[in-house]
Amino acid sequence: MATNTGRDCTLNINTGTFAVPTWTPVTIAKDVSVSRSVDKLEDNCRSNGAYKQYLPGMIDLSVDLEVCHSNTDTNWVLIENAILNGTTLDIAILDNTAIAANMLVGTDAIGIRMVCNVFECENSQPLEDPLSDSYTFAPTADLVSPEVGPARLTIAGTGV
Repeated sequence: MATNTGRDCTLNINTGTFAVPTWTPVTIAKDVSVSRSVDKLEDNCRSNGAYKQYLPGMIDLSVDLEVCHSNTDTNWVLIENAILNGTTLDIAILDNTAIAANMLVGTDAIGIRMVCNVFECENSQPLEDPLSDSYTFAPTADLVSPEVGPARLTIAGTGV
């Protein structure tokens, strides 16, 4: 069983339309973390006995991204403009790296696609290390297609 490392994964920004995406890998990405948590809703009644019971509630999804600071990189500019202007980004976090002509080469890539806003930005300027920027993305209501929420995404590989 093959195991991917973080180096094998991609975070991509759609520079096309939602219906016809053009995925551009964020090549300046260093670390990417996807966090999901489900609210716990108490569902108690006397018949439960001494034990509380729960139902799943809303899912909180966020993506943390650390990138090499590069104010000439197209994706860096897109992300910075998104936080400064409050605009949305359509992103895909995938478990396969090779993107050529918007098709993944080799095995299928599986991940999450979401329309999101950038909610946090931190610029790190350490004395003895390269500059880096950290961002937090979270799903948002897209006024163009508000019914579209985060979804599992599979892109078929073309074979090698």
